Amino acid sequence: MSCRSRTAGVLMLLVAGIGAFPAHADALVRVRSASLSNGALTVTGSRARANAVVTVRSSTDVATARAGSNGSFTVSANPFLSADCRATVNDGTGTVTVTLTDCTPAPPPPPPPPANVAPIASAGPDVLMPDVDGSGNEPVTIDGQYSRDPDGSIVGFRWTYEATGAFIGSQARMSVVFPVGTTIVRLTVTDNAGATSTDTATITVSPGPPPDPTNLPPVSILGPDQVLVDRDNDGSETPIVDGLASYDPDGQIVRYEMRILEHVGGPTYMTPYLQEIGLPAGTTWTFELRVFDNDGASSTDTLRVTVERSATSVSISGPSSVRRGASVTWVVTVRNSSSAPLAGASLALAVGPSNAVRDLSPAGNAALPTIPAGGSVTAQWSARAEAGGTIPQITATLSAGGAVLSTTTVSMAMLP
Repeated sequence: MSCRSRTAGVLMLLVAGIGAFPAHADALVRVRSASLSNGALTVTGSRARANAVVTVRSSTDVATARAGSNGSFTVSANPFLSADCRATVNDGTGTVTVTLTDCTPAPPPPPPPPANVAPIASAGPDVLMPDVDGSGNEPVTIDGQYSRDPDGSIVGFRWTYEATGAFIGSQARMSVVFPVGTTIVRLTVTDNAGATSTDTATITVSPGPPPDPTNLPPVSILGPDQVLVDRDNDGSETPIVDGLASYDPDGQIVRYEMRILEHVGGPTYMTPYLQEIGLPAGTTWTFELRVFDNDGASSTDTLRVTVERSATSVSISGPSSVRRGASVTWVVTVRNSSSAPLAGASLALAVGPSNAVRDLSPAGNAALPTIPAGGSVTAQWSARAEAGGTIPQITATLSAGGAVLSTTTVSMAMLP
């Protein structure tokens, strides 16, 4: 082939290939205006594909509109957000980025709160304590009050035995009786964000001196079992648990340990006297007092306290009707169905309306004698029916200790 022919062929190929390469600048939509004013978006332009969907997109929102047959378009949306006042416009063939006029950039988001830092539990140093009185156990103070939270506060303490997981108590600092030997306790603390951490302490109680064979053991005395009645119906009663009568025949008592047997793993009270523990009605509790003398000997006594719900009733007997001007008598019976006597109670009788009777006697409350368990007492009132009076209502009210224990009301017809 001649050189002229080869040159002509190359030119033909180049001319034929011009249509295979897109003119990128012409393929993109043209944006005439783009604004975002008070949340209202308006973007206008041309050269979109005929009838194509034009999409305007920010980092947070999207708006669309369909272009006309001539490629012109208007995209509107309200509300529309753009944190950086920029958006992209795309008709499916290409994308252009525009800056939105009349737009106020959004402030940057606040930084995330710092991550919570877990608390630091401190169960205190290990303890080595001798069994001073040779009783086989010794009270030791466990102390977690030096636990801390770097970025908040500690809201909960929980002591447990490491070997069994049994609960000991929830105070930061408390006295616990440990047996001779080695016991590990674990402290778990919780901060105000719910994070926890733990620490352990080892408590070692070494054996004390051997007991004196001539020593007489002390005598623990808690007194007879008690039955309390929830007379005021508040749901609980507080017993007096008194072990002060305990004694040592040949020495002195040096330590008291009282606990409630039903509170497994509960606290030990280092006192012979308790008067602040409310017990719920309908339950029975057992208090145990162990006393230790100066030679290490000990003894125990128990006290059962039963709290009964109030069980009293009041009834009124008398005529079902009375003639105007006649005398009438009512007998009120109080029954005590509980297993404890009822002392210090009073009974009141009220008749209404006020014009129903006159000369009600006795006036005011009637003090009642002590009513034995399962027993009853009666009280009597008399009055004269008023001429022209209306049908009376007779109400009897039983009270004790400022609380109403029982009440009842009956009606009586007034005859001409």
